[in-house]
Amino acid sequence: MLTRTDLPPRYRILAMFAVRPWPDGTVGGCPFLRAAAEYPDPADRVHVFAREQKLVMLAL
Repeated sequence: MLTRTDLPPRYRILAMFAVRPWPDGTVGGCPFLRAAAEYPDPADRVHVFAREQKLVMLAL
């Protein structure tokens, strides 16, 4: 969302704070942190991917 050029900057930034519930209506929190917590071994490929994606979001 942050890299979309068809939206004004204001909407791109506000979209970061929009809470999108899961299909069952619950709010699950950050999917990257949840994945890293479910695969706590720092060498696990799921954990590595989650960490990399979280760092990309932080950099944006």
